[in-house]
Amino acid sequence: MTEYLKTILQKSHETQQEQPRIPIVVKALNEIIELVNNTQNKPKVLSSRVNEISELDLSLKAVRSPFTSLMADRIGCATCGNSSAIRHQPADQFSFNVPMTPECQLEDCLKDFTQLELLDEYNCRRCSIIEANRRMKSELDQLSSQPTSISKDKKKRIKELKKLIDEIQSVLKNNDEHSIFSQKLEAELFPIMSRATTKQTMFSRPPKALMIHLSRSSYYRKGQIFKNNCKVNFPEILIMDRFTTTYELNRRAETSISRHNLNDQTKAEHVYQLVSVVVHFGNHTSGHYITFRRVEEINWIKVSDEDVIRCEKYEVFGANPTILIYQRL
Repeated sequence: MTEYLKTILQKSHETQQEQPRIPIVVKALNEIIELVNNTQNKPKVLSSRVNEISELDLSLKAVRSPFTSLMADRIGCATCGNSSAIRHQPADQFSFNVPMTPECQLEDCLKDFTQLELLDEYNCRRCSIIEANRRMKSELDQLSSQPTSISKDKKKRIKELKKLIDEIQSVLKNNDEHSIFSQKLEAELFPIMSRATTKQTMFSRPPKALMIHLSRSSYYRKGQIFKNNCKVNFPEILIMDRFTTTYELNRRAETSISRHNLNDQTKAEHVYQLVSVVVHFGNHTSGHYITFRRVEEINWIKVSDEDVIRCEKYEVFGANPTILIYQRL
């Protein structure tokens, strides 16, 4: 694995394009952690008396990558009020699009990443069920209004419709639209495109080390790619509370997963300190990287290839970053 990382670093010197190789390094780190955990999770029997817990090596705990965060995702339809269960899944890489403006704040990128997003095209299952219910009720009313001397096929259809409508009513009442329906009911459902569907992602458990990649790849109308040089201003202390879920989770599609009172003066829970800044000089296809690194509480160094020198704080915060790394306090 060490040789693998050396190969990556060697290639980084050979071509320093705007897209960094951080994802590859993080992937390699995760592979090492997985290997360690798999080794630790196999108890070693020291003697034949396996019934004695002291003879098993169970003292080691699972190792977790410092870059891994737990994210909360939700998709909801404001038309029918349906919302999927809030899913929690791990993530260790965060790439934020830089706006096409002369200047912006890092918090603006975080706000854009975690705010409600309107989806253009989304097939809402609950909307499909509601429409099927309306259509079958209309058909039932039409058949029921006919003379009593109707055909056997129509009588059979009336009985079938009543059964299907009862099934739908139970589904809608119990918010069970994602369960497995009868084949006949599934046959009655047709995709309904919702025009009022929202999606949102928030941090549920922020990582110990927050690594942010600021994506500067942009495109001209004709498809040519170029580097977006928007100046991103970033703080030394980053508070992540308003981008993180609370104990109260909301499933309503038109509201945020969690709400924060920005005027609340209570102590912040998710506070980070800047420890490293990576800057890229050049265009999208070529250039050069330098790194600023905090070495003490107030001192910084600048690394450019083999050159390592001390630098002033104003030089760090005057830079236009491609990667920012914050450490949780």
